[in-house]
Amino acid sequence: MPHLHIDIMTKLFKIQGFFAKNIKKNKNKVVIEIEKIEQNVCPVCWNIGKKYDSKYREILIGYLLGNKIYAKVKVNRIKCDNCGIKTEKLDFVERNKRYSKELGKEITRYTKHLSNQSLSELTGISNTTIYRIDKSQLSKRYEEHISKIDEVYNMCIDEVSIKKGHKYLTVFTDYDTSK
Repeated sequence: MPHLHIDIMTKLFKIQGFFAKNIKKNKNKVVIEIEKIEQNVCPVCWNIGKKYDSKYREILIGYLLGNKIYAKVKVNRIKCDNCGIKTEKLDFVERNKRYSKELGKEITRYTKHLSNQSLSELTGISNTTIYRIDKSQLSKRYEEHISKIDEVYNMCIDEVSIKKGHKYLTVFTDYDTSK
């Protein structure tokens, strides 16, 4: 039976290394208690350490028919002989975020075609949460995009008319590469 729970977490929510222990449903909220399959591992040196203490976190991992789906996971602090006390990393969550990486990508995909308000009504996730997730994901994509752009030493600037009248578009071009 644990294999089915592992498949659900891996294929449906793209969370690897965990299995579903228990599922509870409240009004508009489904909470899946998940547990890590592996032993306590130091996130810095990858040595197996002793559990120092732990606390539970609820992470938004999806939505279904207007119900928000949360993963309730126990996050351990590990006492490592080499590094001291370190908090386990959750691979499916970005640091200091309360939603999964996969949910962030999905929300950003939908906001290309829908307004935040429409997406909020569709998913049951608040409008402000949709806005924050979208802003965070787009900022991350922007930083990745900017880091891939080479430095420009010779630049050309031109203006083109886009409509009759006085509507212009300014075009910046790298003189050396024509990009």
